[in-house]
Amino acid sequence: MELGDETYMEFFYTLNRSRGMTDMGGPQHISIVDMEALLRLWGIDQRDHRLKYVRIAQNLDSIYLDHIAEKRESASRQKEK
Repeated sequence: MELGDETYMEFFYTLNRSRGMTDMGGPQHISIVDMEALLRLWGIDQRDHRLKYVRIAQNLDSIYLDHIAEKRESASRQKEK
């Protein structure tokens, strides 16, 4: 992904807004089914393009979930003080 490529970010942000939550109140991973549905909706048919969108979205998803986990851990430590 190149900086400034808003299409991939828009794909991720669209998926991010519809992600589910766990029983503990944290965000779930974005499902491949949701990615597939959005790719179909956007009319992205070429296999290579679809795979690139999925790879980028999964990478961004991992970064996002790591960030949320760090924030929750930090907040938990603050409450313990």
